[in-house]
Amino acid sequence: MNKEISKVRFSWIEFSCFLLLFFATFRMTYAIAFVLCILAYLSFNWHRSNHLIHSATALIGIAFLLPIDIHIPGVSSPILESTHRGPRLVEVGYGFPRLAEGKEFAAVGCAQPLYPDKWRLVWFEEK
Repeated sequence: MNKEISKVRFSWIEFSCFLLLFFATFRMTYAIAFVLCILAYLSFNWHRSNHLIHSATALIGIAFLLPIDIHIPGVSSPILESTHRGPRLVEVGYGFPRLAEGKEFAAVGCAQPLYPDKWRLVWFEEK
């Protein structure tokens, strides 16, 4: 029952859906999962395992549904009302800035993506 897999099942429809979700959400976690999935497809001739392809596809689904994104200084939105340093989760604020509350948040603007993130993982900040 152990047959040799010679060709990976690649669907342009699947790739188009993943690319559409990437541009509709544009999160760094999804971008990392998307690149890992592309690498799994491109390296199929070396590993010949459908398990890696299925795992990468599941990772894309998890990255899409996960309400946490990674903050990259200079690329992501600014962190406002920051009072401390170090790794932490910061709430994302859409729409009118909540400066009156005095809480730390990521000001991302008015336009929400298809499935907006609620938290940003902040590693470090630019000062």
